[in-house]
Amino acid sequence: MNSLDIKYTIRQLIRKKYYTLLNVFGLGIGLGCAMLMAIYLIHEFSFDRYHSKAPVLYRVVNGKSCTTPYGMGEAFRKETPEILNLFRIYGLDEVEIIKNEESFTEKSFFMADSSIFSMLDFEITAGNRNALLNQLNDITISEKIARKYFPGENPIGQSLKIRIMSNDLLFNITGVYKDFPSYSSLQADFITHIGNAFNFLQDIKYSLGFTDGKKIIDYTNDWKDDDFMTFIQLSPFADKNDVSQKCSKICQNNRKEKIVAEIYLQPFTDIYLHSNEYNNIDSFKVNQLKSLEIFLAIGLLILLIACINFILISNADTDLSIAEIACRKVNGASRIQIITISLFKTCFVAFLSLIPALLFVNLTLPVFNNLFQKELTVSLIMKWPYLISFFSITLITGIVAGIYLGFYVSGVSPTKLFHNRGASGRNNGNLKGSLVIIQFIAFILLVTCFMFMQKQYDYSLKKDLGLNTKNVLVVWLNNNDVIKNAQVICNKLIEGPNVQSCVLTSFMTPPTDNILNIQHRDKETGNVYKLEGLVFGIGELELLRIPIIKGESFTQTNAIDRNNIIINEATAKLFKVGIGNNIADFKIIGIVSNFHFHSIHQPVGAIIIFSQVSNCTNLLIKSNGNNAEVQKHLKEICKTIAPGYTYENEMLEDRIAQFYIREEKQIGTIAFFSVIALALSIMGLLGFVSINLGKRTKEIGIRKINGAKLSEILQMFYIQYIRWIIMAFIIACPIAWYAMYKWLQNFAYKTELSWWVFVVTGILTLLIVLLTVSWQSWRAATRNPVEALRYE
Repeated sequence: MNSLDIKYTIRQLIRKKYYTLLNVFGLGIGLGCAMLMAIYLIHEFSFDRYHSKAPVLYRVVNGKSCTTPYGMGEAFRKETPEILNLFRIYGLDEVEIIKNEESFTEKSFFMADSSIFSMLDFEITAGNRNALLNQLNDITISEKIARKYFPGENPIGQSLKIRIMSNDLLFNITGVYKDFPSYSSLQADFITHIGNAFNFLQDIKYSLGFTDGKKIIDYTNDWKDDDFMTFIQLSPFADKNDVSQKCSKICQNNRKEKIVAEIYLQPFTDIYLHSNEYNNIDSFKVNQLKSLEIFLAIGLLILLIACINFILISNADTDLSIAEIACRKVNGASRIQIITISLFKTCFVAFLSLIPALLFVNLTLPVFNNLFQKELTVSLIMKWPYLISFFSITLITGIVAGIYLGFYVSGVSPTKLFHNRGASGRNNGNLKGSLVIIQFIAFILLVTCFMFMQKQYDYSLKKDLGLNTKNVLVVWLNNNDVIKNAQVICNKLIEGPNVQSCVLTSFMTPPTDNILNIQHRDKETGNVYKLEGLVFGIGELELLRIPIIKGESFTQTNAIDRNNIIINEATAKLFKVGIGNNIADFKIIGIVSNFHFHSIHQPVGAIIIFSQVSNCTNLLIKSNGNNAEVQKHLKEICKTIAPGYTYENEMLEDRIAQFYIREEKQIGTIAFFSVIALALSIMGLLGFVSINLGKRTKEIGIRKINGAKLSEILQMFYIQYIRWIIMAFIIACPIAWYAMYKWLQNFAYKTELSWWVFVVTGILTLLIVLLTVSWQSWRAATRNPVEALRYE
């Protein structure tokens, strides 16, 4: 292949710029989608692998629970020589920072052993690594927090006032560490001594009325309360399964209640993608491996559509290139030369598509980051293995597109080529039809999955949860003066015209994942069960309209006795108990109907409801719908009582919606890529139909001269595409049904796989195709027959 051939090929592409642009931008968008998805997948699979000791780090899992007693770690350390080191961690949802008489709410507050800094890779930017968390009031902070509260200053040695459970604590900053990378499942902005967790847990029990005083519990040998996450570092030569068995025996020997639960050592690098089956994992970021499989499939489908478009348009103008190939063969061109020119043309166009691909990634990456709340960058794929992969995909696409002209047509004799018969046959039409069908299958799959996911998402938000959360405000009482005057605030709110009821409660207002763990031994079987406990204020059952089936609700009289509890139907059925019976030394005074206190991913389980009459940290307000006025009134009341109070609230309905944020992101992603798939399909169809109509211009003219009507000519074109759509629909429906059936298994309560979704998708696809084909077909069918006959 010489320079003249290269120039001629480029001129051809410029002359056919409409088809060239369709090919370049169509494949470019497809490659861009694949790059975007690759960036996301690379990021998700790289979680926690940056720690140098990651291969020997494990989280201790007790049955299905990720929380363990503090004393468990101490016993493991003493009795298992394979464990070289360990740390425990306890996280808080949020704390309040007091700075210059202003308060700021912060999350990611953790209490941990000092060994965390030697087991995990922290980059300490200020302070002495060996002196971190030596004292109870020591604290280390991230660079982000240092910049926020100590701009332009050295924070080491300075104090930070933090309010926890209405207690103002003064911490001494001894270290600053670099912000955790986005691919870390642990995102901590504050890390203080693990001993502070002892005080905090005791405060919780006191505020709920479970203890009479505030004395410190000796957690060192405590095996009763599963409050901490325990992480261990094994010897490089240790066997994980052997250590698990040893740890299980240690637990059986130390637990007073013989809970049948094996110890499992979960690899630290598995926490992010393999933790959805475990409970109490709020402190760590997690994702679903199945979600990544869905996104991988979407990326491959989009890339497949783009590649098929490229191949279709590249080969749709076969007849226009046949005469050129025939002339080359007559003038002595060898088959190798023709193959080389053909492959150069398609590969050149394919590699041109990398330019719009990179442009697409740069334009859409901010939108993608906003959707998934990530910090993804193009640099993640700027590594040789990934670059070689994308270059290979591009090259293969170009080669496949050029194979037909290069290998098949070049072997046909010039005589047949000039007569335009040897190159255009039934097999070619079948091949192109198959490619169009595959394209439609991919599009139907995406649209069907999107519609079913949206249907399930709507079902999740509208499902009857067994409690009424409409127009219920949750207000955090994070100020001592406000807490002391909480009942006064309630009374003033109820006097207003917009508040129907107002209840003081604890921080564990349902539905939430913050629950108490209660152990109960079944007298008949001897088995020990872990129950979940919620804490309700007096009147909360009535405010949320949770029906009392038997017994009575909490009142000012019976709530004083901390042994009185209310259970749900699931608990009564599981243990065969009723009013007056005991569960874990607590007396049942009422039974309520089942209600959802978790997301509908999980079935309604057995729960115990405790009462709280003092030290409440939340305020529940049931309004008449005029929530803005209620909030305005509440702010005015609190301002007079506590001028420094920082007002924070959320709607209970919004808290429920947070349970399904993952599904919302999946739906948004599929919607985004479905639009891309639609655009690519239309682009490919436009190019393919345009070229095919050009080939049949003379045929159309002859049919019109012989009396063919406009409707008959249009019908001739429609039948072909309708047949392809029907075939694609028949193939795509069972695949989509199976994919959605597997996806819906993530929900304990799910919508139906309704037949009408498939019908709507099929009709939608048919309309899009017919609209795309109609315009060009109508122009060709209404053309003057004389002009059509002169076309060739």
